[in-house]
Amino acid sequence: MTTAVAFIILALVVIALALLVLLYQKVSRYSPAALESRLESFEKAQERTERVVKEEIALNRGELGKAASEQRQELSAAFKTLGDSVGQRINDVASLQKTQLETFAAELSKFTAESGARLDTARAESATGGKQLREEVVATCGGPGCSDSFRRFLSGGSVFRFRLPGVLADG
Repeated sequence: MTTAVAFIILALVVIALALLVLLYQKVSRYSPAALESRLESFEKAQERTERVVKEEIALNRGELGKAASEQRQELSAAFKTLGDSVGQRINDVASLQKTQLETFAAELSKFTAESGARLDTARAESATGGKQLREEVVATCGGPGCSDSFRRFLSGGSVFRFRLPGVLADG
C-alpha cells in the first residue's frame, strides 16, 4: 500500500510539474515588456481621456461665460427699453397735464375777466340805483317835513340811531 501511495504522490508531483510548465509558458508569452507596453497604452488612453474631459470642461466654461454675458446684455437692453418707455410715458403725461393746466388757466382768466366785468356792471348799476334813490328821497324829503339830521344823513353826514316809533334823532 505504501507503494501505491508513493505512485499516487509521484503522479501528483508529475501533474503539478506539468501544470507549472504550462503556467510558465503562458506567463512567458506575456513578458514584462508586453505587460509594460499594455500599461503604457492604458496610461496614454487615460491621459487622452483626461485631456478631452479638461478640454470639454474649458469649452463648457467658455460657453457658459458667453451665454451669461449675452443674457446680461439682453437684460441690460430690456431695462434700457423699459426705462425709455417709462420716460416717454412720463413725458406724455406731463405734456397732457401741461395742456390741461394751460386750458384751465385760460378758462380761469376768462372767468375772472367776465366776473370782473359783471361785478363792475353790478357796481355801476348799484351806484346808479343808489344815486337815483337818494335823489328821490332828497326830492321827497327835501321839503319842510324832514329834519336837519336826516338831511345831513342824505348828504353824507352823521350816523343815526332809531328811537321809538320811527322818530329820527342825532346820534
